[in-house]
Amino acid sequence: MGTLDSSMEERISIWNAGMTLFKAKPILGRRSLNLYARLPSNTSPYHEHAHSIYIDTILSYGVAGTVLLGISSADPIRKLIDMSQDPGKRPIVGLYLSFLTVVAVHGIFDLALFWIQSSFIFLLVMCSLPLKHSSQVEELVD
Repeated sequence: MGTLDSSMEERISIWNAGMTLFKAKPILGRRSLNLYARLPSNTSPYHEHAHSIYIDTILSYGVAGTVLLGISSADPIRKLIDMSQDPGKRPIVGLYLSFLTVVAVHGIFDLALFWIQSSFIFLLVMCSLPLKHSSQVEELVD
């Protein structure tokens, strides 16, 4: 097991390689989890992705795909903003925001959303958002 310094040096090296590959195909990017295939001289099995959700997203999908992902995130963000206007729903908005903050901070150093356990939990939480927001659900309960 390495030290924190050696781990960070290795991650910075991976991030630099990812950004170099991104610069080669910035518009459409490369396919997902393609870092290891593009760096054949690197024999470490831990380099199959960029160890950062942000670098890996832009590397994999390019600027075009990243913009599309951002556009698809607009509706859940709008729902959270709408929910925050209701004082009774602010605690659940706080839970969503804290969950998203944890995912965002962890995404700096790893790509956990690509693994089945993490992605399932993320999708489960995010898909429950419209249920808490919808006034139709409240009407059905009343």
